[in-house]
Amino acid sequence: MAQALDGFHVAILEDSDGGMASVQNDRGENALVVFLEPAAAEAAQQNPAVADMSVAPVPLMLLLSAWNGPIAFEGSPQAIEQANDLMPDMQGSFGAPTFFVLTDGNETQIDNGQGPITPVLLSYADADEMASKLQEQGVEESSISIMPIEFGSVLQELNTMPQDFGYRVFTHPGTVELIQAQQPGDTAQ
Repeated sequence: MAQALDGFHVAILEDSDGGMASVQNDRGENALVVFLEPAAAEAAQQNPAVADMSVAPVPLMLLLSAWNGPIAFEGSPQAIEQANDLMPDMQGSFGAPTFFVLTDGNETQIDNGQGPITPVLLSYADADEMASKLQEQGVEESSISIMPIEFGSVLQELNTMPQDFGYRVFTHPGTVELIQAQQPGDTAQ
């Protein structure tokens, strides 16, 4: 799992004292709220209880090693809507969707220069762009699809793999922008 999550960042809401937003789960435990993208954290700030907290990027592996308790993952309302639209017959709703690009029903791999990897994408736009690139390479449009999978399910599956099978979770573009904006010497406006 460490290889799949290497370099992967998420967003949290934190207060000025370093406290992080949490919710009570169905077992009555405080679960740390981890957002797959800043837009999800910004949507959560509509709740007056966390409105004064700030959005901060953090490596997920750091959180997993430092937090001794449950974690509640949340996606943005837009990502959830896109995932639900792709799977209209699914019972319930997505909470923190990721997106896989499939070719002929199989997970599509790309070569990152070090070998084949299967990208786990947090952005539907990234998945759609990958699908378009496949079409440009001559893959029939009818054989390409985008499949949403709940992020927690991806983590559970990665945790059961005895070795690296080439899955890589990619940081959401919005989180990358947040990281870049917080770097010293940044002149972004």
